[in-house]
Amino acid sequence: MASAHVAPTGLTRSEYLATIAGIVHYFQHFQTKDGRIIDPFLEKEFQYSTPCYAWAATALVVAGETNLLESASLALECALTELAENRPAMRHGDFFTFPVMFAYENLRTRVPVERRKKWEGLLRAMDPGKCTTM
Repeated sequence: MASAHVAPTGLTRSEYLATIAGIVHYFQHFQTKDGRIIDPFLEKEFQYSTPCYAWAATALVVAGETNLLESASLALECALTELAENRPAMRHGDFFTFPVMFAYENLRTRVPVERRKKWEGLLRAMDPGKCTTM
């Protein structure tokens, strides 16, 4: 089987970050106090918007946009809670785990120990057989 060649986009790191920033800053206006990202047209949390927002906002935090730390942390905590309580938005838990783990790995050393321990408790409380079943 021949492998497909993926052509480089030619975009720089800063261009990718600028694109991510535009999306994150737009959706930040639709974040609830508990961290969920509400779709402005559907007026509800849709599929895996919250964990993907957490991951994208975390990328910006890592790149130096530290003013997004609390927003990214709230979204991550919300997504972790939904997984731990077996209630991911629209039963899309299968699509939560990847962005949640990337956000967690990059935020855990940037938050107070108490918050990190809460996240670790939520991770331990997850039942992958339940929280990812559609």
